[in-house]
Amino acid sequence: MKQKDVKGYVQFQLHRNVINLYKSFFSIIEDLTHEQVALIKKVKEKHEVDIGDLNFFTKDKYSHIRKKILDSGNDTLRDLDKNFELLDITLKSDKINLLKFTKTLKVEESPNGEKMTVKGKIL
Repeated sequence: MKQKDVKGYVQFQLHRNVINLYKSFFSIIEDLTHEQVALIKKVKEKHEVDIGDLNFFTKDKYSHIRKKILDSGNDTLRDLDKNFELLDITLKSDKINLLKFTKTLKVEESPNGEKMTVKGKIL
């Protein structure tokens, strides 16, 4: 049974997943920023007290947290790459059609048959 190297494909998909994860973290910290501003506004309107000085989610704090997320994500990607250097991953070409993809699957094989490129995202 012929097997194809799909290490690059798996590595690419993992990179995409890590990047999507830290993009979702950015969304979460933006939500927290908006909630903090809304809370300060509600307290000021309801109790006529300005607590703006208590805003802990400043632009500097946001930037600091964003940098930590990026650093952590990039460290994770570097670790993945380092660990992938130790692996050979193969996929049985006759089983690839059993995977469910979110979009059209495109499989390209190099002329010498040593390398296969798979495009599409697995569900």
